[in-house]
Parts: sequence; C-alpha cells; structure tokens
Amino acid sequence: MGESSPDTGPVWAPTDGSAAPRTSSTRQEPRRPDSNDRLRARARKDTAAPRLSIVIPTKNEEGNIARLVEELDVIARDESIEIIFVDDSTDGTPAAVRAAATRARRRVTLIHRRGEERQGGLSGAVVAGIRRARGSWICVMDADLQHPPLLIEELLTAIGRDELDLVVASRYRRNDRVESFGLLRSALSKVSTRAAKLIFRGALDAVTDPMSGFFLVRRDALDLDVLEPRGFKILLEILVRTPNLRVAEVPFTFGERHAGESKATTVEGARYLAQLIELRFGPRLGHFVRFSGVGASGIVVNTLAFGLFSGLMGLHYLVAALWATQVSTLWNFVLIERWAFRSRTARRSLRARVALFFALNNIALAFRGPWLVLLVSGLKLNDVLANLITIVGLTVIRFGVSDGWIWGGADAPLKPTVHQYDIHGIVTVQSPVGLPELEPFRVASLAR
Repeated sequence: MGESSPDTGPVWAPTDGSAAPRTSSTRQEPRRPDSNDRLRARARKDTAAPRLSIVIPTKNEEGNIARLVEELDVIARDESIEIIFVDDSTDGTPAAVRAAATRARRRVTLIHRRGEERQGGLSGAVVAGIRRARGSWICVMDADLQHPPLLIEELLTAIGRDELDLVVASRYRRNDRVESFGLLRSALSKVSTRAAKLIFRGALDAVTDPMSGFFLVRRDALDLDVLEPRGFKILLEILVRTPNLRVAEVPFTFGERHAGESKATTVEGARYLAQLIELRFGPRLGHFVRFSGVGASGIVVNTLAFGLFSGLMGLHYLVAALWATQVSTLWNFVLIERWAFRSRTARRSLRARVALFFALNNIALAFRGPWLVLLVSGLKLNDVLANLITIVGLTVIRFGVSDGWIWGGADAPLKPTVHQYDIHGIVTVQSPVGLPELEPFRVASLAR
C-alpha cells in the first residue's frame, strides 16, 4: 500500500520488477493480470481523494502499529479511507508503519518528524497530519488501541444523520467515570475537564469531554491558521478557537492499551494548565505562568545550593548566595529555553541570551544583597528564609526583562507543509495544499 514521508517520498508495495516472459512463438497468448497490474490499479485508485482521512499522532508506539492498521483496514469497508501517521518516535515505529503499509488494503502515509520539525507536541503532529490529509472529513485518534477503531463507524453514522461539523467520542456521555484509568488519573481527568468547562463557558457547553483525543471533524470547518497547538489537547484548541461548530457526541469506553506506555506525565499536566491560561488570557500570561514555574523550581535549586555552600562548606552567606545564584541561573536558563519560551523566535543568539540572562540574575543579586543584610543582620531572620524571600520578590522584574528584552520576539508559528510534485523532471509544482490529481508525482515535502 502507499507510504510516504517528508524524507522518502511515495513508496509503493515492493514487486520483483520483472517483465512478462517472452515466447519464441509469434502468436501471443492473452496475458493474465499479474500482481504488478493489481498494484498499478490500486495506485491509480489511491490518487482519488478519500472521504475520510484518519490522522494518528505517534511517539514510540512500535508494538501497536501492526494491529492498529489491521483493524483500521477492515472497518467501514464501503468508505474511501486513508490512514496518516505523524510520528515523533525514537524507536522502531517508522519501520513498523512501513511494514504495515505494504500489507494494508488502504493507503497508509507516514510523516516522520525529526528535531525542529516536532513543533507543538502531539497537537502539532495532528495539525501536520490534517495539512497532509486529502479527505473531506478528518478522524483523529491515538495509536494505543484505547480508542477502538470500530467506533469510527458510529462517528460516520452520526455525521450521516445530522448536518454536523464535529463528532466527539466522549468518555462521559454514557456514565461518569473513565474506564481503564486508575482512581487518581480518573480524578485528574475529571478535574481537568471541569476546569476547562468552567473557564470556557459557552464554547464548551455542547461537549461533555473537551479533553477527548478521539473525534471526527469536517475539514472545511477548520481554520488551521488560527490554531496554536501545544501539548496534548488539540480538541480543546479547536473548540475554543473555532466557535459555532455544530457538535454531537458518541459515547465510548476506553479500551486496554495494547503495548507501550502512557504519555501522560506531570510535565504534560503542567503544559495543559499553561494551555488553559493561554487560551483564556493570551500567550503572554501563559509565558509568565511557565516562567514562574521555572522560577519556583529554581528556588528549590538555589535553596539547596545555598544550604550546601553556607551550611556544609561554611561560606559566608553573601558568598554562598553568589554561588547559589550561578547554579540556579544555569538551571533556570535551560528550562526557560526548553519550555517557558520554547515557542519564541528569539531575536538574539544563544550566546547573547546566556550572557544577558546570567548578567540579569547577578545584577538582581546585587539588589538582593542589601535586602539579605537587612533581613538577616537587621531583622534576624534565618538566612535560608531571607534568601527565599528575596528571590520571590524579584520574579516579576526578571520576567519583564526576560520576556521583553532577552527573549523578545514573536511566538513561532507552525511551519506549514509545502506539497511538492515533480512531473518526470520537466515541471516542478509546489502548493500549500495537497493536489490529489498529482499524487503519483509527489516528492519529499518541504517546510517554508
């Protein structure tokens, strides 16, 4: 079956490449269709745009791919369907997708993202898949088989009954608990959902499960340019930024994970909170919350380092504060670069950002020095507590300087895919959208 990726272009199921045998007789027997003919017929059929594109973001799901493709290959047999994997894996998932593609009846496409291409996490992967999709409807689902493939038939039935833009597979429509989740994770899921519905009253009224990762959406109802995907919750992003969607829900129960590990982590929980704040108040406040989170972790690092230098090594508290500042500054810089301001297109070089950030924190230390003397020598506070108070007091100032000067710049938008086609080396065509009629000539996708 067809398979393509940004770095390989289209690859059809392999054949032996041999031509039909010739005979010495001048009379030729009618040639029977062989496997090459069938593959060519399937290739021609695959150039037609399908009705449904199934977009599946993956990260280290090697053990789930074969079974997932097998199940997707037999659902809704009368529907024209393509399957698109958008992969950020470091394991053998891409090879598993390629192997499954050769056995699949339906067209399977692989987009394997590397390094800087992995923008926006899981949500960014979904948007990349939607940009590549050729179907008029998009189904988004996970690869771990907790989203049962057979339910796609019910989602398709729902859009056939009513004029809808979006059908959500809801964990809460049938009952009020999330099957196969532990007690803690189930409680966290409910709290996350209710927090979102409380913050976005009106936009989420028609949906019981805005955190769902399993849904069907009409392609024309989406404006991908207004989406700012970050983290796991792409449906929440769509619902908030695309008002007036006609929505319905279909109940479902989580299946058992077939293989691999859950990607839900404490870091993803923090990203979700930041996403809620960004959606509600704009990206600037979201940056501040993340910056403050980094600062909070830096306080722990600074306090531990201060205790080490002051208590165990016996350094004067001002000298201990100086060295502790260098340790926590390095810690904070790494987290700010990789998380708090990761989406920024910084105007300054990495070397300049390092120098300015260390300068900022050491200048802040110069302001902290007199306050430390006042709190420790004047007010007789414990030196560790005094150190903590001065750090907290400078957080807002440090954010203002970091946000507006050191990392000043616009949030980097996701780079849209440029679809490129090479017609026999004579004509090269580039388009921001896929051109189904030129699909046999597709070459590696480009990033603007």
